[in-house]
Amino acid sequence: MVFSSRTFQHLSWGVAFCFICIWSTYLTFENYAEHERQKETYEEQLMVARERLEEVNREANKLRKQRDVTLEAHLRKIRQLEIQKKTLQVSPSPLGARACRGAEHSLDMKKLAQHDNITKFHIISHTHWDREWYLPFEQFRGRLVKLLDDVLDQMDTDPTFQHFHLDGQMIPADDYMEIRPYMKERIHLANLQNKIALGPWFVQPDEFLVTGEGLVRNLMLGIRKAEALGGSSLVGYIPDSFGHIAQLPQMLLGFDIESAVSGRGPGPKQPSEVPRVCVVRVVLARTMRTTPHALIRRGEAVVAIPRWLSSLVHPPSSVVL
Repeated sequence: MVFSSRTFQHLSWGVAFCFICIWSTYLTFENYAEHERQKETYEEQLMVARERLEEVNREANKLRKQRDVTLEAHLRKIRQLEIQKKTLQVSPSPLGARACRGAEHSLDMKKLAQHDNITKFHIISHTHWDREWYLPFEQFRGRLVKLLDDVLDQMDTDPTFQHFHLDGQMIPADDYMEIRPYMKERIHLANLQNKIALGPWFVQPDEFLVTGEGLVRNLMLGIRKAEALGGSSLVGYIPDSFGHIAQLPQMLLGFDIESAVSGRGPGPKQPSEVPRVCVVRVVLARTMRTTPHALIRRGEAVVAIPRWLSSLVHPPSSVVL
């Protein structure tokens, strides 16, 4: 039998078409099998995630019962958030205690404990977060996500890491949960465990650029959002405002906020309309690893931090804190 060139060409096309059909069918079944394998893997991962979420929810429910954190309690507290007339009470300044250096610690707490009247400094792990400053917002948010990922992981793995202060504002948590919505329960649980402080501000304000109503609404929104995640910090944390308005203590007291942390104040030699007896001043120090901490002290004057304390070295024998 003799085939013409046209017949041979048609036959070749037919064979090629059959091969393509067979290969396509094989790839389809192979892709389906791979999809089924991935589906089984995803289902296993989803089951593990659901079990973890149920475990977190059980722990959160237990803590809610312990702290009586209920929706009705939140609503009652929110209904009470109105500016109320209060009387400032004068509290005496604390007496000091000498700072002594031990073999392992910059401040020897055993020696400090021997004094009847001592001033306590609380070293608090924290961050001061500018939402947008020398980098665009999204670049700062990328750093924020990395920071809070590390903080939450360290809370789970390091029992000595007991608390983290999120700059007294809710907006970093909101920005973080927009990228990591599944981390909302972890933040809720950490807040219920008193491992992270949220609020009371929604966003850190510049007191001279907004109205008094804006500041009040700022606090109301921040406290509401923090209460929805288990509770709000009631410390008027304003570390980086360019001065403070005279009515700020009145506003804070209207929200049952009886202590405040402020920076960039006028200094001891500058006039101030804010009564000194109602102010908690803040100063920043750095450890040997250059990790910033806030040293918070209630007192009548601005606390000055000399070079020796900034480096946490042995203070002169005459120094009294």
